[in-house]
Amino acid sequence: MTASSKKIHLLICLCLLPAMAWSKALPPEQELADAETALRIADERDAQVYAPVERGFAEDKLVRARAAVEEKDMKLARQLALEAEVDAELAGVRSRLQKAREQVETETAENRTLRRDLLGEEQP
Repeated sequence: MTASSKKIHLLICLCLLPAMAWSKALPPEQELADAETALRIADERDAQVYAPVERGFAEDKLVRARAAVEEKDMKLARQLALEAEVDAELAGVRSRLQKAREQVETETAENRTLRRDLLGEEQP
């Protein structure tokens, strides 16, 4: 490598360092938006009723992520936002699962009643 190519490489590195440092300092807007969306979806699935603990974790982490942005700790904010999204998704899934279980129980009871009424079978 010639002296001039070394200087060019050094100049490129020096120009890229501030850009890389600045990019890391950006707020995790997409991660926060994704966490908010996941929390909204969980709420639409009645997570407050069926998965209140997981939903609470998600909301708490989202609040903490926003606070970390205010404190300029973007690494922590990003991590908390990602965790909030996962917790919110878990709350939504648990909510769907519980609703499905309730539906199965309801339909099982209806089937039992129909069998009794139509076939004269006794309930167990």
